[in-house]
Amino acid sequence: MTDYRAIRKAVVPAAGLGTRLLPLSRICPKEMLPLVNRPVLEWVINEMAAAGIAEMLVIVNQQKPMIQDYFGSGSNWNVHIEYTNQDKPLGLGHAVLLAENWVGEEPFLVAFGDCVIESNRAEPPSTRIYRHFINKDATAVALVEEVPLESVSRYGVLRPADDFISSKLEPFPASDIIEKPPIEQAPSRYAVAARWALSHSIFKELRTIQPGRSGEVQLTDAIHQSVASGGKLWGVPLLPNERRHDIGNVESYVRSFIHLASVSGYSVEGQRPQ
Repeated sequence: MTDYRAIRKAVVPAAGLGTRLLPLSRICPKEMLPLVNRPVLEWVINEMAAAGIAEMLVIVNQQKPMIQDYFGSGSNWNVHIEYTNQDKPLGLGHAVLLAENWVGEEPFLVAFGDCVIESNRAEPPSTRIYRHFINKDATAVALVEEVPLESVSRYGVLRPADDFISSKLEPFPASDIIEKPPIEQAPSRYAVAARWALSHSIFKELRTIQPGRSGEVQLTDAIHQSVASGGKLWGVPLLPNERRHDIGNVESYVRSFIHLASVSGYSVEGQRPQ
């Protein structure tokens, strides 16, 4: 019998077209771009393995055979990896829905394949979100970070519950989530930081929501619908000295490369000090 007190599966969406990284992404999928001494996606897979995840489903598209060629079954990373294709760019929610049969009736993590979470804490962020998911019997728990107000329109943003008193470090209950709100409509500055712990009940919502204005099925819209039906939503903040690296455009990619190289102990010449 499956032990539902632990989360052992993670869905890793990695089918995005990487349009903001053109023309570089024509040569190499953004998830396979080198980040210091390994591909971006390898940082994500190592993070999941460190959090105790045993099985991963990577959502790819047919134009990214490099991902499956490199990672194979995942045995070199002490995990089991399977793959499924998202044939059309129909949104993050659609990508997650493709995992329904694979997930079954278990809770699971979602880890964006183009975002690296930097942390040197004994309990890393992915472990914290799934621990909180279990402890609070939640429907959805998001890793969140406070972003500048001018940036909220790029993210899903949580609305803290009315009785929430911010400490900026403690997990908090949320009453809603809004996808890419205009600045004047943003319910807070708590933006989703590329990691979720989710109940399998989210698939019911994903099957019934309508595509947004972009024609894409949004995961945040499904969570909004779940909360409206009584689901429990929580936010778990990134802590001091933790950082999200979004490999979404050339500027953020270069900035992340330089930063992670410096904290990894690599010299300007690219060599690790002896």
